[in-house]
Amino acid sequence: DPTLLKPDQITPFRMTILFCMALTCHGCHSAGNMVNILDVAPNYAGETHGISNTFATLAGVIGNVYVGYVLPVFGWPTVFLSAVVIYFGSLSFFLFWSQDVDLTK
Repeated sequence: DPTLLKPDQITPFRMTILFCMALTCHGCHSAGNMVNILDVAPNYAGETHGISNTFATLAGVIGNVYVGYVLPVFGWPTVFLSAVVIYFGSLSFFLFWSQDVDLTK
């Protein structure tokens, strides 16, 4: 329903449904994230997880500062365009810059 997020159409029931959907997606993301770290470095999973969480936290801090600067000067379209560029850059990184590693050695 395209009217799901219009301010005059928001009801407690719809917000509950959206919240449940968001938590479901977050749970799937977290499960995939943990398994990926164990696949990449099983002997150093704790250290790898700590480093990846550090970068994730830094992205959250830098993103807030960036939006605080860009929003008053350029507006929301620039903020959303920046997010699109970052997402497509990440997608190209994951699709084209991978390598196969022989883990049997």
